[in-house]
Amino acid sequence: EPRLNYLTYLHGRGIFDTGESVTDYVVRQPFCLEQHFEEIFSDDRYMAIRKPFQTRHDTPRGWLKEGEDVPRYTVKFDGDTSAEEWLQERYPELLIRFCHQIDYATEGVLLAAKSKKDAGNVCKLFNSRQNKKEYL
Repeated sequence: EPRLNYLTYLHGRGIFDTGESVTDYVVRQPFCLEQHFEEIFSDDRYMAIRKPFQTRHDTPRGWLKEGEDVPRYTVKFDGDTSAEEWLQERYPELLIRFCHQIDYATEGVLLAAKSKKDAGNVCKLFNSRQNKKEYL
């Protein structure tokens, strides 16, 4: 279970310290193990997905650290995945481009475009504040 691996990883690093074991925490709050991406909307230009909390929206593959030939992102635990990876598995023929970002810790709707032009159009709307994200 990827989420259990993540909680164990955080607990082992001293980042997740609730004063109880990971097992006790999961028994008390079982929803913390849910990591479900969901496609909410799709047409010929855009798709909207539900991004779970504590999940990356993209993976910076190919970006190298200064003076190194190692990508800057490495998988931290079994099941560590991103919205980008989830979409690429579903649509391997498309190069998905996100129209905005959602923080790692935030769960919410993430809009992706199926072309560079369509992504640019929506990005301009966000940059000019003609549309907005709403947090509940």
